[in-house]
Amino acid sequence: MFDQYLRGRALSCLVAVAAGLFVFTAWAFAQNQSDAIVPNRITQPINPDQRVTLQHNVHPLAQARFDRAAARKPCPPVA
Repeated sequence: MFDQYLRGRALSCLVAVAAGLFVFTAWAFAQNQSDAIVPNRITQPINPDQRVTLQHNVHPLAQARFDRAAARKPCPPVA
């Protein structure tokens, strides 16, 4: 009876490892294929004379009246 338990346990561990390897391999393959699928969106050189300013592209609270003061010197960078 104990022998059957060990066989079942070993089989379930083997299936779990095989499934993990399959998922990792599929993930790694998908990472390598993403460059081939996405085409280059920049099709010509960038001309600085043709730049545009996006309107209404700032958070509503990012206004001078909500500015408190300058940031402290050891302020950590925001990621």
